[in-house]
Amino acid sequence: AKFLCVKAVVFFCFWQELFLQLVLALGAVPETEQFSSRHLVGAIQEWLICFEMFVIAICFTLAYPVEEIIELKTLNAKADDSSYGTFKEKANVV
Repeated sequence: AKFLCVKAVVFFCFWQELFLQLVLALGAVPETEQFSSRHLVGAIQEWLICFEMFVIAICFTLAYPVEEIIELKTLNAKADDSSYGTFKEKANVV
């Protein structure tokens, strides 16, 4: 799941940009008085990226639960304590 979350960000951004540039090249996006077709495609792409990042953020919270990080910090703290105690005993530090 972690690998897919990271790959989804790159995959969706790349292919959506490619698709939108193709749509722009085909002339399927009309120009308005206020905006050129390039500006409209850019705005659509930015909106899609915002929406995708919201969905990906939810997926990231499921793929990378906080409990894993807390568990790792606890294990690292225990390892640091035990290695310090061993060093203290070996160095005869009082």
